[in-house]
Amino acid sequence: MSAFYGSCGLNLADDFHELPDHIAVELEFLSFLVHKERESDVAGDRGEANRFAGLQRFFLDRFLLLWLPPFTRSILEGTESPFYQAIARCAEIYLTSDREFLERLSGATRDTTNPRTS
Repeated sequence: MSAFYGSCGLNLADDFHELPDHIAVELEFLSFLVHKERESDVAGDRGEANRFAGLQRFFLDRFLLLWLPPFTRSILEGTESPFYQAIARCAEIYLTSDREFLERLSGATRDTTNPRTS
């Protein structure tokens, strides 16, 4: 996971102690990709913006959306806290919708090797 982050231009600090696949880290990485896409678009570099949008789709398909639905179910079944249940639902709905938006934006098809997005 850290190698993928690095290949996209983001390296974890030496004093960073969370696991690279922690949900907070993966969401922060996705935020980084969105920021880079927007930054490239504002600079007029549509090719680079498209590359970062593609990296977002890839990351959602190959990493985050593979485990998020079971994680959400686990939270919904494992806690009675309405707060955590709502956060889990919101995260899954938002990220699934974001993936669908990225697909429509690019005209790209879903990764059929990923059963979650097929």
